[in-house]
Amino acid sequence: MAEIKAAEPPARPAPLSVSASAARRVKRIIEAEGKDGLVLRVSVSGGGCSGFQYNFALDDKSEPDDVTIEKDGITVVVDGMSLMYVLDPSSISSRTSPAPISVSATPTPPRAAAAAPPSPSDAVKITTWNVNSIRKREVIVLDWLEANDSDVLLLQETKVVDASFPQENFAAKGYHLALSGEPGRNGVAIISRHAIEDVTRGLPGDDEDSQARYIEATIQGLRVASVYVPNGTSTDSPNFPYKLAFYDRLRRHAATRLEAATPLVIGGDFNVAPEPIDVYDPADCDGTICYHPQERHALRALTNQGLYDAFRAVHPTRRQYTWWDLRGGSWERDEGLRIDYLLLSPQATDRLKEADSDPKTRAGKGISDHIPTWCVLG
Repeated sequence: MAEIKAAEPPARPAPLSVSASAARRVKRIIEAEGKDGLVLRVSVSGGGCSGFQYNFALDDKSEPDDVTIEKDGITVVVDGMSLMYVLDPSSISSRTSPAPISVSATPTPPRAAAAAPPSPSDAVKITTWNVNSIRKREVIVLDWLEANDSDVLLLQETKVVDASFPQENFAAKGYHLALSGEPGRNGVAIISRHAIEDVTRGLPGDDEDSQARYIEATIQGLRVASVYVPNGTSTDSPNFPYKLAFYDRLRRHAATRLEAATPLVIGGDFNVAPEPIDVYDPADCDGTICYHPQERHALRALTNQGLYDAFRAVHPTRRQYTWWDLRGGSWERDEGLRIDYLLLSPQATDRLKEADSDPKTRAGKGISDHIPTWCVLG
């Protein structure tokens, strides 16, 4: 994972350092504040039944017992008490807050060395989009691809069996396809300008789960996945524990993938808004589906393993929703949620050049209730 690890300060039991990708992200956050002399303070709080929590905050001073790490024009400080937990992450529970960077001792197990940096010609644009029926949105999707030149498109809610997916029109434009569908609901797909290799369908961990919600493959040296996390329906529905169990399976599978050197991108409809900035009315939505504390905890357990939200890495303070209800004027009142994103492994994050969403697609006719979200890896 991108991390703070050590350059061996005297009398400290293990070294700490700041990765280049983490430094770039922190620098963007500090620049957005518009104030000189800020440092990123890392501390650990909590304990007991509620577990420990990493805290990240901007500060304008350092203390005498701080360990200071300088990297690419930014300064990170860790106080002496917190340093003990940073250097022994096994003492931190999974109840951690989302953070601009992850803190840990040297990763265990160690990951293999990443491949050499790619040349500029290797840049790839990856888009995720819940299309809410590919048969209804086929023309919209094809027109968007032609106008936006995405190399890889990860689709969710295709709502069609593989044999009925409109493959011919995509193939005619030079796209390769990998599909996993079912009649009338769910369904995921990977569409790529490049060859698609080593396709796997379904999420490990539940042999009885036949819902078409996960597909992954290798494209141009990247491992990419399209995921459609269950909505959960309501907190008192039997679909809600299924959603939480699905997140746990996704977390465990991602942990396995993160052990490899291959850059990983998991894109899709995660059906959870991560932070208050991602919700039109956090107070009113708190405790409801897609913004319930248990859902957010499940998402944090996934991302805190070392996955980075591409959009938020590039736009740390921008409010941009990706879903608006098709009913009741939600779009007109801008009452939306950001529940679609691309999660990147450290190796993929180091290649991140751009990321954004395209709300123009939500304003047309016959549209999906979600908009495309994309990133460019160099």
